[in-house]
Amino acid sequence: MRWIPLLICLLAAPCFGDILHLRDGSRYRGTLIRETQSEVVFRVMADARTGIVRSFPRERVERIERGAGEDTDSGERERAEAGEDFEQIYREAVELFSDGDLRAALLALQRLVNRAGDETLAAIDAEVRVQRGESLAALMARLRMEQALDDEQGLFRLRYASRYEAPALAMRLARLHDGLLEKHYHERSLRAWMADPEGYATLQPDAHEMVRDLRILAGVLGSRLKVDRGLRDDVAARTALAGLRSEASRLITRIETMPGYTNLRQRPTAGDPTLRAARDLATSRPADSEERPDGQDEASDEPAENERAERPVPDRPAEPDEPR
Repeated sequence: MRWIPLLICLLAAPCFGDILHLRDGSRYRGTLIRETQSEVVFRVMADARTGIVRSFPRERVERIERGAGEDTDSGERERAEAGEDFEQIYREAVELFSDGDLRAALLALQRLVNRAGDETLAAIDAEVRVQRGESLAALMARLRMEQALDDEQGLFRLRYASRYEAPALAMRLARLHDGLLEKHYHERSLRAWMADPEGYATLQPDAHEMVRDLRILAGVLGSRLKVDRGLRDDVAARTALAGLRSEASRLITRIETMPGYTNLRQRPTAGDPTLRAARDLATSRPADSEERPDGQDEASDEPAENERAERPVPDRPAEPDEPR
């Protein structure tokens, strides 16, 4: 565990030791881990306590300033370089997002919106609109939703949202909430199934998918109650959302406790009635049926199993006391 001492130092230090300069003008504060003829491995810091290790091709690197970030007054340095630093933070966030690291990208954007002034945020927002066709707040809300949603596991966990992005995030949550309620299973919407859970009387092959959507819906409803500032003083709306969340939980419990649900999750096709009927038909076929198994010709010399059992073994006459 050679990295433990380094990690302790990073957590204890309020500033970043090195600065990596790229040929495109980008720069990253953090810690140089190693450099070779082909690459530079650098721990990029999103803030004083969070970093991500990245590898940069050597041809992209212009220079590395060792110890350039060791400043006893990091706040003064940030104030002196505020305009340049915040634009750099945004570029770092975009690169982290392009590399698939949503968490680090969001941390960088959080640092930006929590520290930059209104004029700086307005300038960066205008740049985002030109480059990406959406506002900075909408970009953060979209990334936040992608990070929170685990579609495969059926989970939606929104752990944090900044005040800057909260209105855009509330709108996205409301749209997802409405879309899930109107999703149909067996000619009924989830909203209708939630209002009448007793109507779900027979386990269906897509029960696992239905439960997944219900779990995501419950998580979205809970996130709306936490994030949507427009609901804080609207007691009726909050009560309605809490009621929908309870209905979703009740329907989840009903489906998950139905006989066969566990096996259905392990083998998604196990509950398919058409496959079950086909298996029953195959196993109940009489031995003297004229139909042959797939791949066996009608003129085949391969004897049936009952014929093989009754045919006497050649060159071995049966003896009187020998059991047959």
